[in-house]
Amino acid sequence: MNTKRPLLPALRWCGSCVLLLGCWAVWIALAVLLVTQVWVATHRELTVPAFALRSLERRLADSQITARFGRALFDPKGHVMIEQVQLFSPPHAHPIITIRAAYARVDLAALLIGRLRLRELRLTGVDLFVPAMLSPSGTDDAVVSDLDGVFRLGRSTYDVALCTFRLDGIPITATGRIDLPPRARPSASATPMLDLIMRRYLAGGRRLAALRPVLDQREGVRIDLRFTPADEQGATVRAELFADSFHGLGPLRTTRARALAVFPLLGSAAEPVRLQVAADAVAWEGRAAARQVSVDLTGSLIPDRFVLAPNAARLVASGGEAMGVRFEAPSLEADLAHFPRVQGDLRIRAAGSDLALTGEADLGSRQGAVAVDGAIAPPVLAIAHQLGVATAGRVRLGAPALVHARAAFDPGWKPARAEGDVAVRHAVAQEVTIDAASGHVVYAGGRVDVTDLHLLAGGNEARGSYTMKVATREFRFLLTGRLRPHDIAPWFKESWTRFWEHFDFAAAAPAADVDIAGRWRDYTRTRVFCFADAERPGIRGVAFDHVRATLFVRPYFYQVLAFEAQQAGRSARGSFTLAYDRARMTYRSLDFDVDSGLALDEWARLYGPRGASLVAPYRLAAPPDVRATGRLDGPGSPVGPHARADVVLVSNGPLTVYGFPLDSARVTAFYRDGRLDLANAVVGFAGGTATGRAGFDGLPQAGTLAFETHLLGADLARAVGAVDAFESANARAPAATDRTKAGFLRRTVGGRLDVSLTAQGRYREPYSFHGQGAVSVAGRNLGEIQLLGLLSELLSRTLLNFTSLRLDSARADFRLEGEKIAFANVRISGPGSVIDARGDYRLSSRTLDFKAKVFPLHQTKFVLTDALGALLSPLSSVLELKLTGPLAKPSWAFVFGPTNLLRSLKRPAEEPPGAQPPAKAPPVPPTAPAP
Repeated sequence: MNTKRPLLPALRWCGSCVLLLGCWAVWIALAVLLVTQVWVATHRELTVPAFALRSLERRLADSQITARFGRALFDPKGHVMIEQVQLFSPPHAHPIITIRAAYARVDLAALLIGRLRLRELRLTGVDLFVPAMLSPSGTDDAVVSDLDGVFRLGRSTYDVALCTFRLDGIPITATGRIDLPPRARPSASATPMLDLIMRRYLAGGRRLAALRPVLDQREGVRIDLRFTPADEQGATVRAELFADSFHGLGPLRTTRARALAVFPLLGSAAEPVRLQVAADAVAWEGRAAARQVSVDLTGSLIPDRFVLAPNAARLVASGGEAMGVRFEAPSLEADLAHFPRVQGDLRIRAAGSDLALTGEADLGSRQGAVAVDGAIAPPVLAIAHQLGVATAGRVRLGAPALVHARAAFDPGWKPARAEGDVAVRHAVAQEVTIDAASGHVVYAGGRVDVTDLHLLAGGNEARGSYTMKVATREFRFLLTGRLRPHDIAPWFKESWTRFWEHFDFAAAAPAADVDIAGRWRDYTRTRVFCFADAERPGIRGVAFDHVRATLFVRPYFYQVLAFEAQQAGRSARGSFTLAYDRARMTYRSLDFDVDSGLALDEWARLYGPRGASLVAPYRLAAPPDVRATGRLDGPGSPVGPHARADVVLVSNGPLTVYGFPLDSARVTAFYRDGRLDLANAVVGFAGGTATGRAGFDGLPQAGTLAFETHLLGADLARAVGAVDAFESANARAPAATDRTKAGFLRRTVGGRLDVSLTAQGRYREPYSFHGQGAVSVAGRNLGEIQLLGLLSELLSRTLLNFTSLRLDSARADFRLEGEKIAFANVRISGPGSVIDARGDYRLSSRTLDFKAKVFPLHQTKFVLTDALGALLSPLSSVLELKLTGPLAKPSWAFVFGPTNLLRSLKRPAEEPPGAQPPAKAPPVPPTAPAP
């Protein structure tokens, strides 16, 4: 049976049915498409199907992003517009990204099968917020705003046709292409670029918000970004910044700045990066400015974490000015490979001097070390003072200072140790001019030590050391060399000048060892110990050959512990202490202990102008030996002005006191507040020795003088000549003629004079003295003295015809009554005669007023002569004479004239038998020196 024939028609029928159904399906689809096209053609905006929105929401949910859409439309050309888009990232309640409108060109074929694939995306009005919990301000901050961009999207490529936005107001333009590598496209994410943006923004947005105060300080800033595709990094970013002005980095202000950085966009490994910054000018708050500044920073960047590890930096500039100081070609190279530990090398030429600094620092712990080598120009030191370095203000440089030093700093930038060598020329330190200075400086443990210190200033030179405690500013100098105290007076205020103002070291700077200690800014704590050895110094105008002294000085207190001065083979030594009252600017006290062999008038000049008047009455042929101790309390003393002095003076030759000549003098004097006592005074006068004591009261005004003196063994001729010369020099009476004086002195040669006198008066008024005394004269030629010679001449004319009087001794008691000396009992005697007299001598006129009786032939050992004398005794009344007139021209006359002769001869006869002539007065016993 043939079964094939019925099967074939069946197959044909089935085929035709299938073909018919297919044709109808095509026509129906075409009809539906036609209807759809007609509907779309008649409608410009269509609502995006719900399934498409749900698909987009699912894709965003895969990236942990919740989306809220406003209106979503599309047009027949495949363009989709979504308005008021808000994107949320858990757990933040506020949107992270807001988009005013998004335009997209979708793949219609993918959309028909339920997939949303974007070919192009245009965004406008995009803002990126930093959530309040991450923002420094505590509010939602839109760090990125006003983003508009056109993006062409592929499967893994993103072409940024144009993108503009503002980063905290800074306009940024971006173009280029980004190729996301496979590792940047997680399989679970349908929006890898959005995932990347969200991760980067949330991680870096907080940093950007924190930089807002810095970024606000700019003018004319813009940024250009260029993306170049890279296989593993997605893209290489070339970022350029341009700014007319920027002053957000503290006190720095940058003008016309340009910055260029090239870095990878993606990657978990460190990649090399370079940042170049250039600016026409960089200024620092008006204190400093640099021109043509460029910075080149190299390092490595981990793009995924945006962690920059700097490697090296280089800064150069063409020049500039800092606080009035010009500098040239500064260059800084820093090694940042182990940041925050850095190493650097700075070289600069400031004010014509080259300076190099190298160092290392740990910026984390803020510690490090620096080395300085070069020259510090004078203006640079002035900058240090303006920056608050107090020591720099005390020094002014006239030439660059050479420095080679190294310093270390403990954590917190606390100075730990510094050491170096410094050499200075032509400097001024606290108003003291220094020609050159050098030393080795060490700072450690809060203490500065300067060793090998060498100072040159004019004719001064010193070597030694200096130490200072920084915390307390306590210092100490130990110096040896040659130094003029006047030249360092500004270091010690006015008290130092006050002490040294009367010293002259013009001949040569004194050799000295000095120990100066004190506290800076508190000169009351200054203490100076000094040993000085000066050649040919001058003190108050007095020139010395050599002076050595050990001093201790503090403000308004000066103590010369020991001194020795030499002048013309003589010397003086001792000590003194002088204290001043600063409030009253007068001296408080002066203690002295001096042993001197210098001339008295030289000491007077040392005392001052008043000293000359004090010693003016005293003239010595040779410098005396003086030992003086005492204390003078001045107006500044708490106990008021007082004076105490003990002086022992021994002359080494003749001297005069108020013009009165003396052979020698040894005096012990005690002065107590206007009272001067002279004890154990031994004075040589006219070949004799006078001892006694005296007391002055009421000094230095016209006080009183009380004295007691005993003169033994003086040469009569010399004594009389000295007194006559003194009287003549003071013009108190007419001087004797040279002829008279010569005859008188010739006749008195060999006479011996003893005098005792006790008197009191006003010492500046010679005729105010009152007292009493005794005088005795011995000599074989007294009768030849002019005064007695005239008596002999007068007696030779009497009836008895006495040819001469032989007299060899005289004694008298007298009273000193102002200008008058009253002689109550005068006896002049000799082998053959006796004269008894009484009367007055006027000192002011040098006139005599005496009455005398002559006893001829008296005091002889020959019996016949004695008998004859007894017979002639009644004639003594007849031989009573009167002596008057000036001492230079005396006049003798008989009291009784010739008419009374018989009466005179008769009167002795009435006397009882056995009457004797007046008894001879006993001789004046030697008087012991006053205690």
